[in-house]
Amino acid sequence: MKSSMLILVTVQTMKKESKIREEIVKAIRARGGRPIKFYGCIYSESGMPDLLVCYRSRFIFIETKQKGKEARKKQELVMQSLRNAGAIGGVVDSLKNAIIYFDEVDICLDI
Repeated sequence: MKSSMLILVTVQTMKKESKIREEIVKAIRARGGRPIKFYGCIYSESGMPDLLVCYRSRFIFIETKQKGKEARKKQELVMQSLRNAGAIGGVVDSLKNAIIYFDEVDICLDI
């Protein structure tokens, strides 16, 4: 005699990168920043961060990722080359972390 078992699996849905990015764009605009979204095409450099933000007379790049995800090797190389050229920025996985990041930028610029 076979017994059947019902196994319940709870799937925690992760926010899509696009949703995270939308939230971050709204927050940047609310702070007076100007976010620019990069879309890949045959003419763009691969590995470019998702957003280039003009904020308080600075350019800041933001790569959005889902929680637990990391930037690809090419993205890391491009971000490092932007840092070498004087830009600031990095990988952000939530609106909360983006706000913390921009709060830190504010502190640094106010010193």
